[in-house]
Amino acid sequence: MGQNWEIVNLDRKERYHNATYKMGEWFFQDQHDELIDLLRAKSPMSMPDNIRKRLRDGKRAIQSSKLLRLPNELIDMIFEELYGEYDNTLLHFAITCKAILGISERHIVKFYQELYYSWQNCRLICVGDDVDHDDVLPAGVLTDTELKWIESERESLGSCHSIFVETFKQEPRERQRWFKPLACWEDLYESWRRNGYTSLKGAFEVDVEMMRDFCNFKRVSMTSRADLEVLCNITKREYVRDPVVADREIPQCVTLAHALITLICWSPSANYALSYNLEAVKKMKRGRWAGDRFRIVTEVALAEMEEEGWTDVTEDATVILRHLAEENRVVVVKMGQDWAIYNIDRKEYYYGSSVKLGEWFFDDHYGLMQALRVKAPMSFSRDIKDRLNAGKRATQRSKLFKLPNEILDMVFAELKDGKALLYFAITCKALLSHSEHHFFHIYERFNPSWHDCRVVCLGDWMDQDDTLPPGVLTQRELEWVASERHALGNCYAVFLQYYDDYSKRRDPFRASCLGGLGWDYSAYHLSAAYKADYAMLSLLCEERPLRLSSEADYEVLCNVSKREYVRDKKLTVPEKIMLSHALITMICWSPCPDYALAYKLDATKKMHQGRWVGDKFRIVSEEAFAELKTDDWTDVTAEVDAILQDLCKENPWHLEE
Repeated sequence: MGQNWEIVNLDRKERYHNATYKMGEWFFQDQHDELIDLLRAKSPMSMPDNIRKRLRDGKRAIQSSKLLRLPNELIDMIFEELYGEYDNTLLHFAITCKAILGISERHIVKFYQELYYSWQNCRLICVGDDVDHDDVLPAGVLTDTELKWIESERESLGSCHSIFVETFKQEPRERQRWFKPLACWEDLYESWRRNGYTSLKGAFEVDVEMMRDFCNFKRVSMTSRADLEVLCNITKREYVRDPVVADREIPQCVTLAHALITLICWSPSANYALSYNLEAVKKMKRGRWAGDRFRIVTEVALAEMEEEGWTDVTEDATVILRHLAEENRVVVVKMGQDWAIYNIDRKEYYYGSSVKLGEWFFDDHYGLMQALRVKAPMSFSRDIKDRLNAGKRATQRSKLFKLPNEILDMVFAELKDGKALLYFAITCKALLSHSEHHFFHIYERFNPSWHDCRVVCLGDWMDQDDTLPPGVLTQRELEWVASERHALGNCYAVFLQYYDDYSKRRDPFRASCLGGLGWDYSAYHLSAAYKADYAMLSLLCEERPLRLSSEADYEVLCNVSKREYVRDKKLTVPEKIMLSHALITMICWSPCPDYALAYKLDATKKMHQGRWVGDKFRIVSEEAFAELKTDDWTDVTAEVDAILQDLCKENPWHLEE
């Protein structure tokens, strides 16, 4: 419970998109990196070195277009007209030729500065909606013109909070949402197809490379994570250092954005939807910095500013942040980087991942288990067999059943479309029984195997230059990642952009089968035959229609690359935890141990540099493993079990869900 809050920029009449509703719903749910970007000081910008090199090297083609007969001032006016509504077109126009590219520099710089760094030196305040109709913002925050405007809006909208929500835009988020690097390439590819190009060679290849440079402009211009930063209050000449650096008891996921929010709140009520029992937190509702102007600079830049009489008030923020983190531990641990499981060999990623690890780690990863199991003979699940054996079988008069089984097998074999095969199979119990081994091939097609493939779980906080452990990628894969990383960032982003979702094979197939016969709601309930067919089809399309003969009571996770294994029956964790969870703890790779999960063991902290990253795996039965195992296999069950126990003990609420 609590009031809704909104972070607003009074100068630009904008709202921060990720800070709305109750504070407890968003304060610790995000690191608010975009807010930090908006407040970063605009450092001197110029074209990246690789673009300057393109301008400098080689010859300039003689342009016959009348466009270049225009004076530079008119070309500047064209750029100005493209700015704002036509940002993508602005970049396309810039790469027309070297002459235009040279003129475009200040326009490109302005574009990126406005897109990502536009809130510095602006008045910011976090307003709660418990503000009364007559409640006013701190004295001196609003100009006379703004005060008159608010008074004119009060009659229809009420409080300041309502006025800001209804009249301020969620910029620049709205602008950033539709300006996507890959969207800039769409027109280029359309031009490529229209002109009959068959490969990325020649002029089009140069255009693509140039667009990559532009799309990477933000990344190369931003401050590195390695640089320590400081939040500066320009109005009061006070500053706050990075709270994590200032106080080691504060979780690593807490940032300068959180420090800012604790100091700019404004409401008569201390309803934050956060737990607290500290007077300083209660007083946070009337923040000392509400309505002041801010910027974020590096500590190097601060050293030059401190000579001008600045005051360090870091303790004011860290006291509040430390207390809130302790009192709201369940919420705090949900912060962190996004993680995704990738199959490098099949170029697929595991559905359900690609968000914070704490949001999906404790899920039922049966699909991952099934993908890693070694191919073996299959049979229908118990539910399907029970339906086949229940009741009597109707006498079939169709001439179809006078055909020998070999001919029926040929009919099934001709049905290449999985949906058609399923529809034919549920014609009657006799055909369904006969379809069992044919259904195995359909299931295999839409549920591809991952066994003996290179699997890795990557965090999205990998730096642009961060690479996977040596030997994981082939030389050709390394070159491909390097070429794409220039535009997309790190390995995580490259894989997520180009790899296929593992579930795409299964989910659309299930949906098309269930909806393909055109059963509507009334038919489903009015017809007993429809109801029985729908129930059977649902079972055949679910995640476990078939049971592997190797799916034993106890199984073994085998690392084929390192010849190490984890035994299911030796794990001392709740039954919900499977070998798939054991795998995840060993294949994580990121420079940061931010899992959105609570932990205590040092081994769990080091999980982000997993020993099994990029190795090949399979899951087999205990019986099959006994035949596979030789003296050079090593049991690492105890090592994995300790990490799983730590995660289960420190995150009990996940086991209760």
